[in-house]
Order: sequence, then C-alpha cells, then structure tokens
Amino acid sequence: MGNRIQENREPETPKLRVLCLGNSGAELWKSRADAEVAGVVNLYEEASKGKGGSEQYRLFADTSAALRELQPDVVYMTIPPWCKADMATIRTVVEAGYDLYLDKFRPADWQDADTLLQWAQATGRQIGIGDAYQFGDKVERVKQVVACGQLGKIGNVVWQCYRPADHAFWMEAYRHVMLEDLSYHHFGVMHTLLGIDKFQRVYAESVRSPWAPDQPPCVVSLQASGEEELRLHYYATWAAIGKSGSHLGQFRIEGSDGMIEVTDDRIVYVNRQGEVRQLEPVTPFPYAGRQGIIHECVQACTEARASVMDIRKMYPFLRFIRTALNSVEQGNPAACR
Repeated sequence: MGNRIQENREPETPKLRVLCLGNSGAELWKSRADAEVAGVVNLYEEASKGKGGSEQYRLFADTSAALRELQPDVVYMTIPPWCKADMATIRTVVEAGYDLYLDKFRPADWQDADTLLQWAQATGRQIGIGDAYQFGDKVERVKQVVACGQLGKIGNVVWQCYRPADHAFWMEAYRHVMLEDLSYHHFGVMHTLLGIDKFQRVYAESVRSPWAPDQPPCVVSLQASGEEELRLHYYATWAAIGKSGSHLGQFRIEGSDGMIEVTDDRIVYVNRQGEVRQLEPVTPFPYAGRQGIIHECVQACTEARASVMDIRKMYPFLRFIRTALNSVEQGNPAACR
C-alpha cells in the first residue's frame, strides 16, 4: 500500500530559483515555500560589512559568472538606501536574457528610467520597478472602490505626509531626499490607483527645513494638473513638529460621484448624497509591503505573464518624479513628457 501511495503522488512543482543582487534581498525570500535563493551577488559589498546574512547562500563577486553557473529563473535586485542602482549590472542581466525585479529603484540620475525602458523594449525582458506601498490592505480597498467606479470622474486628489525629522546618514545620498525617497512610494500608489500619467503639468518646491539643517531638502510642496480640471495637491515633510503619521500618509480622492479618504486609522467613503460609510481594509492580506513585491514577482514568473511592476507600466510614475525634480531645479512648472 505504501508503494502505491508513493506512486500516486502528484509531482512537486519545482521551486522558482532566484539570483539575488545585493545581500539584504535574500532574507526577504526565506518565507516563500515556492521559491529558493540559488545564489547572491555581493553587489554592494554588504557581505564584507557583515550585512544581509549571506553566509547561508552561495556568494558571487561577479554577476555574469553567477548567471552562467546558476541559470536562475529570475533575478532580484535590492539597493541599499545609501547606494544607487548599478545600471551596468542591470544591462548585463537583461541582455543575458533574464527578467530583473528591483526592490526599489534608486537612480543616480532619474533619466536612467528612460534607459531602463529602452533596454526592456530592446531585449523583450521585464524590468520590474518595486514599490512596497502599493501592496497594502488600505490601498487594496481604495483600488477596489476606484475600479468599480464608485467615485465617478476623478477631479481632485489631496495627499499629505508628516514625518518627524530624521538625521539618518543615508539621506546624504540624495539631493532632495523626500521627493526621491518617500514621495517615490506615494506617487507609486497614486499611479496604481489612478494612473499618474493623467497629470500632465507639475510645479514642485523642495526645501531644507531650517530646524533640521543636517538633512538634505526634505519638505516638498507640489501641485499637478491634468485635463478637465484634474488637480493634485501634495505636501510631505520629513521635519514635522507636533504632528506625525504613517509613512503612507493620508490622502483624499474626490470624484463626481463620491469621495474616499484614508487616514492612519480609517477609510471613509462619502457618496454624492452625503451618506458616510466607513470601509474596512482588505483582510486577510498576506503579502503586504516588500513581500507583496516578491509575491507579484513569483506569480508573474510562474504564470508567464506581464507583471504589474513592469517598467512599461510603471514608467509614468518615474517620469513624474523626474518632472517634479526638473520643476524644483528650474523654479517653474514642468510638463510631463
């Protein structure tokens, strides 16, 4: 009987084999039963600094050598906040015929987003642009409300984020730390919910807080407009006094048929008749934050489909950030193109 049971078992699905570029990314995969880290490239020399727990995995110094020897199913890049994206390595991966997912894009120059798009189009490979905040229970509920048309035609978006002053050393790697780092996630969520390419003109200011002089410019005020009176009002600070909220912030989306507002502790929907209804986040939500990025990577690979994080889909929000930075530097409104 034992032999017959053994014979009738369904063959196990092979685990997705992942090559991690950057040591800290390997730890994010440990909870996945359907994937395994085949090796780690010590791309940012974290192993020599005792970071990332790389002793558990095969460690490589060269990306090309790791690709040749391991032939992984997918490549996953994690960039420490004090570093910038290694564009030469990204090109090596996609030109070798592999899809690459970035935990978060940290470019030295935001024009590099155009380069990533060109490489993806030229090679036919996917370059995934990770944004951990789009994978969350509150964002998922808002996504459902917007998708089913409960807000009608969107006309006004208000977003605010208040964080206390932070003097982390990695902030010195940015010219405009709020706009390039935390705002990255806010605009990523906006793009997921609404399509940030609907905003065609941006005026932004990024300033240094006088009471947080050790930080780079960390207070951002931004106005954006689109067709048919579509407006975005955005304010974010990493130097708040007397007020602090989540890293996601609070936001309000107003449309012709209703309004939805997200704060740290609730989600409220108001219809056109003024009826107020409190909504619950989508639960259970097992793959939130960075685990959501990894789950989407696994699903896209196993289902052989285009990822929601592919550069072709995420490019508009990277272009939006670049446009905002251009507006800051020029001191004038800038067009998204």
